[in-house]
Amino acid sequence: MKFEKRFFSVVACAIILLGLSATASATITGTGCIISGATGQSAPTTLANFATGCTAAGASNDFTFTSPDNISMSLPGGGTDTAAAFLASGGGVASGPGATVNPMSNSSSGCPGGVCVSGWFDFEYTLGTGGVSQSLTITHDDGIALFVGGVLETPTSAAGPTSSEATTFTMTGSAGQVVDLLYDECCGLPAVLTVNLPNEKTVSTVPEPTSIVLFGSALVACVTVLRRRRSA
Repeated sequence: MKFEKRFFSVVACAIILLGLSATASATITGTGCIISGATGQSAPTTLANFATGCTAAGASNDFTFTSPDNISMSLPGGGTDTAAAFLASGGGVASGPGATVNPMSNSSSGCPGGVCVSGWFDFEYTLGTGGVSQSLTITHDDGIALFVGGVLETPTSAAGPTSSEATTFTMTGSAGQVVDLLYDECCGLPAVLTVNLPNEKTVSTVPEPTSIVLFGSALVACVTVLRRRRSA
């Protein structure tokens, strides 16, 4: 009987520690690039357009990033207009060559000589259990285009440069489908993107080697304490 109690105590200890070492995460990941000229003045209307435009821009203009699902980012006129700064204003992190390049415009008041510099962003995630079927509002400046499973959900009129405006539409999708929110910031600040992307799938992370070592050490400590109690 005493052995069974000790056994279940050790097992309970292990389960608790394992639960602490394995965590669940749900982070938006994405890619982006710096687009110069007329192409960047309108958000891509298909995922293929996004890939083609970024490829043409060259690898030196690419960047990757992470972002929370509750996106609330803005840069006012005269602000620091880089991809990294824009993402940082909403909790996201950018990396890569293009993260240090001005992606918004070469002028806060427009495009001198008709040459604009824009930033294209692709916020991507997978829908969790139950999928989604709901009204969604995205506030943006400039264009957006949201796809679920490669199918365009937003009105096509939302693809071009705009002042800050709200686009409302019905978003539908099944569990496991990939959501892509394409965003284009063009032709001068301000830059605005606000949306709470729904039902992001959470993924359990595998403990790193250091976490496993800590788990093992804590388990040994539990056993030692139980043995001391038994001796006492």
